[in-house]
Amino acid sequence: MASQGTSSPKIHVLAFPVPGQGHITPMMHLCKKIAARDGFIVSFVNVDSLHDEMIKHWRAPSNTDLRLVSIPLSWKIPHGLDAYTLTHSGEFFKATTEMIPALEHLVSKLSLEISPVRCIISDYFFFWTQDVADKFGIPRIVLWPGSAAWTTIEYHIPELIAGGHVFPSLTEAKKLVADESIVDIIKGLGPLHQADVPLYLQADDHLWAEYSVQRVPYIRKASCVLVNSFYDLEPEASDFMAAELRKEFVADYGQRFLPLYEFDRTREWAKIPLLQEYKEYLGTAMAIAKQLRPGGALYSFRNHRLFSIPLY
Repeated sequence: MASQGTSSPKIHVLAFPVPGQGHITPMMHLCKKIAARDGFIVSFVNVDSLHDEMIKHWRAPSNTDLRLVSIPLSWKIPHGLDAYTLTHSGEFFKATTEMIPALEHLVSKLSLEISPVRCIISDYFFFWTQDVADKFGIPRIVLWPGSAAWTTIEYHIPELIAGGHVFPSLTEAKKLVADESIVDIIKGLGPLHQADVPLYLQADDHLWAEYSVQRVPYIRKASCVLVNSFYDLEPEASDFMAAELRKEFVADYGQRFLPLYEFDRTREWAKIPLLQEYKEYLGTAMAIAKQLRPGGALYSFRNHRLFSIPLY
C-alpha cells in the first residue's frame, strides 16, 4: 500500500517505543540523533495518556524536526508502565495490538500532512508494527533496548519452553524445572542456572506467554536490528545473532544514526563518534557497582557476566 503525501526531500521516520522508561529513553536518544542530521523528519509516537503528560514537560532540541504524536490505547498509563501493568503483561500487550488500525491511520495521516513515512523504527516487543510496515511497503527497523545476550535468550524461547525453562503454562509438565538446573541450550550464551532466567519469562501468564511466542519470528522480518551494546562486550552473542539473521538482516540502512552495534562485524564500529565517551561511562559505572557490591556487575548471571550501556 503506497502512501501519498506532499513532495519533500526529507526522509520521514516514524518511531514507536514501548511506553516504559527503559524503552522510551533509548528510542528518544536514537530519534534525537536522527533528527539532528540534515534531511530527516522524525515523528515520535506514544500512547495518548503518556503523550498528554510528556508534551507538558518536553521540547524538541533546537534545529531538529522531531515532533511528538499519539494514538489511543484503552489502558491509561500517564506515567508509563507501572507495577500493575507489569504484573498483567499479557493483558496489556494484547491490548496494544488494538492500536494497529490507529497506527495505520496515523501513518496515512502523517504521510499526507507532512511527507510520506519512509520507515518505521519500533521496539522489539511491538512486533505487530511489522505488519503495518508491510502494508505500507516500507521497512521496519527493530530497536532492541537491551543487551545482545538478551536477544539470544528471547530468540530461544521455543527451545526454552520445550526444556521447561520458561512459561509453565506452555510446558509439557505445566511447571518449570528446578532453580538449580542448568540451562545450556542458549547458543551464543554460556550456561546459566534456571534461577537466572529472566523472571518475566518465568511468569505463569498464558496471554503473556502466547504474545512472547508470537514475537520471536518477527525479528527475522525486520530490515535492521539496532542493539544497545558493543561487539567487544558481547562477541559470542553478537556473532550468533549475526549468523542467524544475516540473510534477512540489513546492516546499513542509509547512514548510521548512533553508536549501536548492528550485528555486523564488517562495520568500522570503533570509529563511531562518542564511543570513547561510552567506554568511559562503562568504566565509571563498573567502579560504582563494585563499591556498592564487591564483585558486582551491571548484569550478572552467576558465572557469566554481561554488560549493557544505557542510552541516556
